[in-house]
Amino acid sequence: MAASLRRKNTKTAIVEVAANLFRRRGFHETSMGDIAAAVGVSQPAVYLYFRSKQDLLREVIGRDQNEFIRNLRRETDSVNGWEKSLKTAVAIHTRLALGTDDPPRPRISREQLAQWLLPRDVGAVRHGEQRCHDQYAQILIGGNAAGTFQVKQLPTTVSAIWNMCEYSSRWFRTKGALVGKQLGQLHGQLALRMARGHTSRSSVVPTLDRPSSHNRSVHLGAKQRILFSAGRLFSERGFKGASLAQIGQDVGISSPGLYWYFDSKQDLLFEFLLSSAADFTAEVKACVETASHPRDRLCLLAYMHTRIRLERQLLTGVYDAAVYSGSQLAGAIKGPKRRQIQAIYKEYFRFAERIVEDGVSRGIFDVPHLAASVFAILNMCEYGNAWIGNASSTKTTVVAKANSQLAVQMVGWRERAD
Repeated sequence: MAASLRRKNTKTAIVEVAANLFRRRGFHETSMGDIAAAVGVSQPAVYLYFRSKQDLLREVIGRDQNEFIRNLRRETDSVNGWEKSLKTAVAIHTRLALGTDDPPRPRISREQLAQWLLPRDVGAVRHGEQRCHDQYAQILIGGNAAGTFQVKQLPTTVSAIWNMCEYSSRWFRTKGALVGKQLGQLHGQLALRMARGHTSRSSVVPTLDRPSSHNRSVHLGAKQRILFSAGRLFSERGFKGASLAQIGQDVGISSPGLYWYFDSKQDLLFEFLLSSAADFTAEVKACVETASHPRDRLCLLAYMHTRIRLERQLLTGVYDAAVYSGSQLAGAIKGPKRRQIQAIYKEYFRFAERIVEDGVSRGIFDVPHLAASVFAILNMCEYGNAWIGNASSTKTTVVAKANSQLAVQMVGWRERAD
């Protein structure tokens, strides 16, 4: 009995430590030796419970999914009303996403970790993730039926709420961040705004003839083709998962030949991230600057941000897994080069923040917390690809338009304010 309890406690400790290390460092950056050392057992002892690191990862993701659903059902069953249920669900989700770090630190999502599962485990984990999404869907559907909510695009609204909570830890990169409980409450307010709808005027979004992402490699020079291929493989597999040999094979250049253009794989990643960050922010800003009203500018920002990010899914061809974002890939870059990339995104955040701040100063936006609300909008746009399914340019446009409408709802704009 005592021996069985000890084994159970050891297995639980291994799973808990692995979950923390995987989500803080990443799958490839965490070894079984690291996990064993943190638990206080030998590395061979870990293999008594799990045959491989992938098996341990499957256990971690399954535990997280079950904990989310268990907590959500317990807490939401004890409250009355669809609004309270949604606020409670969002608060729980935000707390689980932030984890137990004190202070909270940026963490890697389950969707990104799931890319390293063994093929035989993918279906079960995807089914578990769908169960988590369904918890939100049930609340929104129930609220719609009761007349409490006015959700028109159910999958997109669930995706927006999910991304806002799941990627909460990005908010803690910023000085002066809210504590977890406060952030959960704020997210609850924003989720209610998304669910209630009430914006009667259509979002102002552009009709743009943008070249398809997967045609952009045509007629590029050798260095540009290498960057294009590296970006696709890094986005699909992560930095550790994409080798120089794979990049060279994709381009038709030997691995040694790549060194004529780049000093190292880190150098290749840096140039890809730097150029993509600069191109992305410039394209979004150029579109936003065509409008002057804060509502229109926010619509354009959310639309373009979502559309460009979703087009990366068309580029990679990864439809059932999360594409690695620039912020995740940047973890492999250290020192001044990383700060150079971060400076571009910090300026982009300030650009978005100024749009919302302008609306607040004019009395047409009402946000509970400026910076955290802007992060919630950007997270909604940044990580929408996990929900789009078998991607197409039509779906990309639909989701981008829906996100532009949700962004306006999140900042509390009403047509009568104008």
